[in-house]
Amino acid sequence: MRHALALIVCAGCSASPAQSLVAALPARAELHVDVPAAADTADGGATTTAQLYLVTHQTSTQLNGAVDSVLDLIGKITSQPPTHAGPDVAEWGPFTPSLSPATYRLLVHRVAPDQVQYHLDGRPKDASDDAAFQPIITGLSNDGSDARAGQFAVDVNLAHALDPAANPGTGALQASYQLAAATAVRMQLGDGTAAAAYRYDRGPDGSGDFRFATHANITGDPANLEDGIVRSRWLPSGAGRGDAHVRNGDAGAGMDLSECWDPSFARTFVTNGKDAGGDPASCVFPDAVFADL
Repeated sequence: MRHALALIVCAGCSASPAQSLVAALPARAELHVDVPAAADTADGGATTTAQLYLVTHQTSTQLNGAVDSVLDLIGKITSQPPTHAGPDVAEWGPFTPSLSPATYRLLVHRVAPDQVQYHLDGRPKDASDDAAFQPIITGLSNDGSDARAGQFAVDVNLAHALDPAANPGTGALQASYQLAAATAVRMQLGDGTAAAAYRYDRGPDGSGDFRFATHANITGDPANLEDGIVRSRWLPSGAGRGDAHVRNGDAGAGMDLSECWDPSFARTFVTNGKDAGGDPASCVFPDAVFADL
């Protein structure tokens, strides 16, 4: 999904953007899963980075890539003046990026005093009928003053069909969000046969709570991949805890795994329900709390 959509820029436009409409759309930074990043340490490898932290960071990077590609695309388009604009509607395009086999247009319109609906449509370049446009991205944003919220969906299969070279990925993305002092994001990525669910809550102080399903190296031999349902929580300092239901790979028929880490992401405690290592008193979250996706 990271390269799910081509970067489309509206060139040659001359009017000013419809800022009141564009301001209601979600921005990349608002939906970013902000897992603290590990800095290089100078301990010569004396500590072990917590594996559940690594899995959490890797998953957030993949998810951010999928969402960023959508929001960056919309942001690039709406940074240009619209082709047509009125009090409650704005349209960018139709336009065909250089060397692209597809033509695109973006429409944004206000459907209620505090709600904006938008859709990015695409059609083959050699089509001339507006009826040939199909929605690639559809979304609804609430731009109320107390809390912004919304949802959007991406038909990556359609983007791939229109321009497979620029959009090698397939599948679909669905996301919903609430933005206030704290951020709550729910997302689902799938390929039509299976889907992965994600739930992210960001506190106003920078703390986080991220729940996700993954197929990755969670425990044991890096060559063996496990299936896991993971819940990771962290403080603004970066210190945190992960709890996971794990099966397959080195987990066999299944086990519950918990791991704690300090602000430098070094493992301070780990247990698989049978064996344990480290000091449980070091955990900034003392109790195991598993994901409920």
